[in-house]
Amino acid sequence: MDATGLEEPLSLIEQGLIDTSCLISKRYALNDILEAYRAFEAREDGCLKAVITPWEER
Repeated sequence: MDATGLEEPLSLIEQGLIDTSCLISKRYALNDILEAYRAFEAREDGCLKAVITPWEER
């Protein structure tokens, strides 16, 4: 186990054995960070937890 004690839970998530989708309200690419902050602040569509993913080439 690592120093944080998260090695096992992270491994289970990576393997798809733990579904974390219920913890995430919305996903935004880094390109859309301003929209993400706006939606989060407004609690738009019940947005409580937003995940920012890497920049997307468009």
